[in-house]
Amino acid sequence: VFILFGLYAVDAFQLQRHKIRVPLVSEVSNLVGIEGSAVKPNDSIYERLQEVSDEHRAKRKAMLWSIRQLEQYDTDLASDAQEIIDFDVPKTVTQMTANYLSQPAFQFVLSAALATMGLRLSFGQLQLIDFLAGMSAWCFWHVQEWFVHDRLYHGISGNERFPTERRAVAAFQHHDHHHVIPFFHVAAEPLRLCVAWFLVVSAVSYGVFAPVLGLPLATTVLCSYTSCGLLYMSLHYLTHTKVPLPGWLQSVRENHMAHHLDAKTNFSMGVNTMDAVAGTTKPLQKVCSEKANSKNCS
Repeated sequence: VFILFGLYAVDAFQLQRHKIRVPLVSEVSNLVGIEGSAVKPNDSIYERLQEVSDEHRAKRKAMLWSIRQLEQYDTDLASDAQEIIDFDVPKTVTQMTANYLSQPAFQFVLSAALATMGLRLSFGQLQLIDFLAGMSAWCFWHVQEWFVHDRLYHGISGNERFPTERRAVAAFQHHDHHHVIPFFHVAAEPLRLCVAWFLVVSAVSYGVFAPVLGLPLATTVLCSYTSCGLLYMSLHYLTHTKVPLPGWLQSVRENHMAHHLDAKTNFSMGVNTMDAVAGTTKPLQKVCSEKANSKNCS
């Protein structure tokens, strides 16, 4: 397991830096325009996307939903964007499943979740304390998800869309870029961010929690937290597809659409408890009436 994670880490952080093409990593890195330096050629494309997006909102009071709308504004920009962003959005469950299973970030996080689950089971039978530890990690995930999304991703940008200090942080850069891309695109998470996140959480689990709780409970915490990350990734990917969704899943998509229309609302993905507590919950139709032309809002 540790050899596997090590190989992922080497792929993500070293080989790409030296411009050695690694199929497992290259596609995702190219997709989101992250090449490992503070200033990148693709930044100009995202800055142009931001200009077009702002113009579209000002003129039509609507956001750019698809690559076809972008082509109406600037065919050259649309062509450039399709070189670095995947707009071949799944429209059926079969297409979505095949595409999502092929994403390296999903493969890594799923492997990590299964590996930690297997490691915990190797220590013996699950007990009530494991359930309590797992639920604690689950609750913590939703608190930190809201905090990171609201206070960090949307709270350290100032007036400049792509300030230099944010470009140096891959997570900030990926999120900034994500918000200027037309909504319907293949919203794959960068593999290197998933690897780094898991390594940090693993270090905290086994360096801080294990000496206090013991190795089995620390592993339970890590497994629960990683599983929450997997659920978050899956829901986020799903919201940006065109696959028809039932009931609760459709409400998740609408909440995320509202967030893209109004970046001060709906920071949570799936479980909106923190949004409700913080007063940042806002239905899509209300956001549409305030921020957009309702007929172009879904």
